[in-house]
Parts: sequence; structure tokens; C-alpha cells
Amino acid sequence: MNIQIHENKDLTNFTTWGAKFTSQYFAELDSVEQLSELRKVSEFTTGRRFILGKGANTLFANDFEGFVLHINLRGVELAEDDGEFESYWVGAGEDWPTIVEYFVMQKNLGGLESLALVPGQVGAAPMQNIACYGATQEDTFVELEAYEIATGELKRFSKDECDFSYRMSRFKSYDKDKYIITRVKYRLKKLGADDKRVEVYESNYESLQYFLNQFGKPPYTAQQIFSAIVELRNYKLPKVSEFGSNGSMFANPIIPRAQAEELLKQFPKMQIYPHTGMTHYANKDVNLEEMELVKIPGGHIFEEIGYRTMDKYGMWNPKMHKSGKVGAWRKHALIATNYGGATSRDIYEFVMQMKQDLFDATGIELPPESNIVVS
Repeated sequence: MNIQIHENKDLTNFTTWGAKFTSQYFAELDSVEQLSELRKVSEFTTGRRFILGKGANTLFANDFEGFVLHINLRGVELAEDDGEFESYWVGAGEDWPTIVEYFVMQKNLGGLESLALVPGQVGAAPMQNIACYGATQEDTFVELEAYEIATGELKRFSKDECDFSYRMSRFKSYDKDKYIITRVKYRLKKLGADDKRVEVYESNYESLQYFLNQFGKPPYTAQQIFSAIVELRNYKLPKVSEFGSNGSMFANPIIPRAQAEELLKQFPKMQIYPHTGMTHYANKDVNLEEMELVKIPGGHIFEEIGYRTMDKYGMWNPKMHKSGKVGAWRKHALIATNYGGATSRDIYEFVMQMKQDLFDATGIELPPESNIVVS
């Protein structure tokens, strides 16, 4: 099938914001074979371009003057089975929540359950190095296949070659827009009917433990962990079918230990985490004095500086809810939300105000987790 190029394409339904914007040029990639055709399109190879998945981690501030390529590569293929683990190649265009549910609930494979209901496509998982509740996608990642736009070569990248770090990879940093991820391989543990595991978050994420308690005392099965996280995320986060959102707009900042100690004077209830991995500092035998860098929760600071659901009189806080259209989510201050009718520019301006407010209060330049695209 030949690749179809569209001009001035309305992409309102291609992100999770529910806000209208258009792209000067647009195409959907349905097969790897179409990549050779794409290299002949000068608007794509020489002009400004953006590789778009589900749009669950992307905010376009306005209409995009360039070429948007939407990844629609599908397929799930068993690559290896050694009796204890199964490895699968998964198409970059597959829906991440659907794939996790398939592997955990239908195939009874362990390793991805903590990443249940994270919105987006499979190809974005290694690019963003998504993480949630004590786990990251790199924990089960084996390798990926990616198309180098400049050379037309299809290359494979091992875990080490992807240069994973907190919410980051080479494909989001120094190699951004140079490659198109086509498929990803994950290695997952085969579980018996009674296999249970003790997870690091059992005593560290109180909100999750509340939902795990319905299954009794730990340890829990992968299916129980998956189900608890789905319930928690449905309770805590906005449903994009009702409210536009990208989830957390910013990554938790990593700062020097001395700076964190100063912030504790200002925000005494602020928790502190090691800057690597997903280990929670609270309730852990970790000596803060030995850490050169630490990670702090941006959401807590936003709440402390006024991004709360309501004020003490039960009225909407003006920082929380702007003009009835866009504001922070009522259950999580780190999440910017389109409450209805907001334009892409409205959302962008609100997000920039959030960033400025936190900087004014702390001196911290908050790193964005979403891809913010400004034309």
C-alpha cells in the first residue's frame, strides 16, 4: 500500500488533549516497507518533522508547520521461549495498555504489570523510558528496531545502546527525530497459577497499597498487581475520554542534596528519593547524607504553592482552574487538564505558568515530561 500524504490535516483526535490543531503535512505509517517511499518525500526528509504515536505525551502549542508522521505499525510475535521466559517483538504502533493487559491477564506473563494503563503506544515506551510504581520498561526490555531516517537503514539497539535513564533515552535526547522506532522486544517471565511476588512498593506507595488490600496480605500475583494499579489509575487520573490530559506534564526534578535539604525547611512534608531507579526514600534504610543527587516530587510542591483542588472555603482555586477550561487535575496537581473547550494554546500557556510558578517558589527549572512542540 502506498503511503498517503495529506495537507492541513486536522489532528484533534491524534492526541489525548481533545484540543484542535492541524499539521501542514501528515501521513500514517502502516508498514515498514512504506519507509522507503517516505524517504522520497522532501517535505519529510528535509523539512521540520515530528514522529507521533498516540499523542499521550505530546502537546502542540499551535498548528504544526511541518510533517507529522503517525506510527501505526502493528503485530505481536513470539521471538524466544526458553521454558522460563518468553520474549516477544511488539509493533511500535500497538496500544501500550492493551499489550500489557494481554501479556499479564491473558498470557500470564510477569514483568509489565506495574506499567498497567500507562497511556501511549509501544514505540514510545523505550523512547520515554516509562516508569510507574517501582518499575520501568527497561526492566524487561531486550532490544528495539529503528529506522535511521538519514541513511534508510533498519538498525537494532540493545538495552545499553539505548542509553536509558530516568524518563529518558537517546531517542528522546541526542538522537531525537533521527530514528523511527518500528518494533520493541520484551522478555517476560512465565508464571504458574500460584506464582506470587513481593513488590518494593508494598510499603512505599500508600495509595496503591489501599487497592492491593482487597486481595489480602502480600505477596501478590502479577494479575492482582495489574488489577490494583488499573483501579488506582482510574480513580486518581483523568479519563481522556472525558478530559484532555497528557498525565504528568513534568518529570520529578533531580537536584543536589544540599538544595533538597534547604527545600525541606520550606516544605517539611516533602519526600526525597534516590535519583536512580524507582526506590522510595521513605521507610528505607538509606542515608541521605551519602547522596550527591536526589529526586523530589514536583506534584507535592505544586500543591504547597497553591495548585490545589479547592481553597479552604470550598471554592475553586484560581491557579487550579483557569477560565473554566484548563487547569491542574483535581486529584493530582502535576497533571494539566483540559476541562472542556481549551485550545492548544490555552493549555500551553497554563503549563508554562505552572513551570514559572514553581521556579519562582524554588529556583528549580522543572523538566517537562511531555514533548512540548512550539511552531
